[in-house]
Amino acid sequence: MIYIAPNGAQEGPFAEAEVRRRLEAGEVSPQTLYWQQGMADWQPLSTLFPGVGAATAGAVPPPPPPPPPATGTPVSRPAPAARPTSAAPREHYRSLRGPANAIPALIWSTVVCFVLLIVGFFALVAASSPSDLLAGSLVIVFMLVSVVVMGAGIVYLVWLYRAMANLRYFGAEGLNYSPVLTIVCYFLPIVSMIVPFLALRELSKASQSPHNWQAQTPTRAIVVWWIASIAPILCYFGLLMVGMAVGLVQMQEEPTNVAGTLDDGILIALGLGYFVSVAIGFILPPLCLMHVVKTVTRQQHTLRAAYS
Repeated sequence: MIYIAPNGAQEGPFAEAEVRRRLEAGEVSPQTLYWQQGMADWQPLSTLFPGVGAATAGAVPPPPPPPPPATGTPVSRPAPAARPTSAAPREHYRSLRGPANAIPALIWSTVVCFVLLIVGFFALVAASSPSDLLAGSLVIVFMLVSVVVMGAGIVYLVWLYRAMANLRYFGAEGLNYSPVLTIVCYFLPIVSMIVPFLALRELSKASQSPHNWQAQTPTRAIVVWWIASIAPILCYFGLLMVGMAVGLVQMQEEPTNVAGTLDDGILIALGLGYFVSVAIGFILPPLCLMHVVKTVTRQQHTLRAAYS
């Protein structure tokens, strides 16, 4: 991570690629001083990126910033840039390690229980005379799935709140979603289909570069998670419309079928289609979230190390 001092005002830390981009864009000049851990003194950026931004080489060097920490001493987090008086105060860092370590175990437990529930359900349907033991086992597995899913959801929301709050600690500006708003939106109809997706995108981008998060690209797993999450809902309404249309056609072809009862084959096909969509929506989104949690936790841990 690199600190720079345009016009004598210390900024950072930034990733090397971000500093190079700012130099190429003319936002800083080759004479702008920089410092990173291991350097004895500040040096102009032209020594780090020879030939980059050479068009501004004649600019007057900025006044030197405060001296860096002595060699061998820990790098202290630089003071944040001045903020408007309306900005929220800088928050403390919230560790993500505990929830991030628990989420994979809960998700895999959920997947295993769900698979057992599916197997037990088909065994119950296929049995000529279902036993009370099999039916009771299904009820127990269903209750276990419910408990594990609820636990995984609570732990995930704790992780999400901490991760969103940490963006303020890292100095990210212009964020659209606060930690509290993000959590509340998960419990609002319709809104829960859109806002959590947008908030996760913002979290992923800001965890890569808090000072230039708008230019970052979020992890693709978020898009897969969102599509797989809403697919069962869309599939349900789609299959419902198809069933109604087929029923109306059958009513026209068979006037005696006043109730529009569907053939068994059509009912089975619609049921299997919805079952497959639910299975995908129950397994794929948690796996994608597990990847997002792991990635964001690693990125914020790296940023935390640079600020320590």
